[in-house]
Amino acid sequence: VGPPPPRHYLRAPGGHTTTVTAAAFSRAAGLLAVGYSNGTFSLHELRSDARDPLAAPPAEGAPAPRESPLSTLHSLSAGTRPVRSIALSADPDAQWVAVGMPDHAELLVWEWASEQHVLRQRGHAGGSVRAMAYSPDGALIATGGDDGRIKLWDAAGTGLNYVTFDVHKGLPVADLTFGSGGDGKVVVSAGADGTVR
Repeated sequence: VGPPPPRHYLRAPGGHTTTVTAAAFSRAAGLLAVGYSNGTFSLHELRSDARDPLAAPPAEGAPAPRESPLSTLHSLSAGTRPVRSIALSADPDAQWVAVGMPDHAELLVWEWASEQHVLRQRGHAGGSVRAMAYSPDGALIATGGDDGRIKLWDAAGTGLNYVTFDVHKGLPVADLTFGSGGDGKVVVSAGADGTVR
């Protein structure tokens, strides 16, 4: 007996040619943020009556769920190019969604409950913001761009970029994360230059 067939719970805005290009999940808040190839992003909530998607699959012979365990809270356009990066804040409610705006290499932070952006900053030269992460305390956002730079933004105060690292020889930053120590002092990045820094 092979693995069960895949279940497709999301319908991408724009039809069948639209693909998922970025995603972030907050288990504490039960929220899933998804970026798409057509420049839109959406926020979904795990229904309270749904089975935890990270839990073990149902026992063999148990009926498979017929409807999505997700309900769509919001869907917005971020431009016309693919959303390459998206992150949810680390607070228990995941009240902020950070999106790498594809058309202008901008960082947009959206407070989803009020449906308003609270931060919009341009900082990467050309291309797009390819990677981003919130610090464990939510005070910082790190972004990595096509320009090979990593920028740290003051998410809890001024919203300004206060330090830039040029560590990947001008080649795109593929991914980044904060260290798990909780103090937000360590950022680890992977770049198209084949290095981890």
